[in-house]
Amino acid sequence: MIQPTAPNLIFDMGGVIIDIDVQLAMVAFAKLVDCDAEELKSRFWGSEFFHAHETGHCSDAEFRSHICALLQKTFPDTDLDQAWNALLLEIPAQRIELLKELRKTHKLYLLSNTNAIHVKAINQLLLEQYELNGMEDLFDKVYYSHQIGKRKPGQEIYTHVLADSGLNAQDCIFFDDLPANLQAAAETGIRTVQIIPGQFTINDYFQGTI
Repeated sequence: MIQPTAPNLIFDMGGVIIDIDVQLAMVAFAKLVDCDAEELKSRFWGSEFFHAHETGHCSDAEFRSHICALLQKTFPDTDLDQAWNALLLEIPAQRIELLKELRKTHKLYLLSNTNAIHVKAINQLLLEQYELNGMEDLFDKVYYSHQIGKRKPGQEIYTHVLADSGLNAQDCIFFDDLPANLQAAAETGIRTVQIIPGQFTINDYFQGTI
């Protein structure tokens, strides 16, 4: 079955371009202090500093300090970053090749809730595995939440992307793995596709179209 397409394609990063497993970061942090990962996870996601970090209102140094306070112990930055980056898995080669092919006929945009620590690690992975200098080598424009001060599923992040790149919502398709993010995008008029990690990928969607 050939899937519908549009001239402008907007992609989430985690769970769509790069495989992730958030639980691995919680396990890595828990190992630093020998505590329960599930209990730590509930405290971590309930902390305001996480969202503040994603919107650039909490610096990397402040984020690390909050983590140390949560763990009730001080650790070197390298140990904290390594644990935080444990959730980042692989970027399959077929996704890289798909994006390169799509860019020949479409405008591609990346829209991700993320932070500078993760972006640095992902860029290093892209350089080592694919000789790319960053996601900027694959997309016409990259939108990171920590750089623009907005995050999904707030509708203002979608209207920002549309206005900044001069796009009509009806001419865009947005690919994300989280229903809340897709619903917010749809409410701005953007067509949406849900990616289901391990079950339905962007390669599955575009199979037979390029």
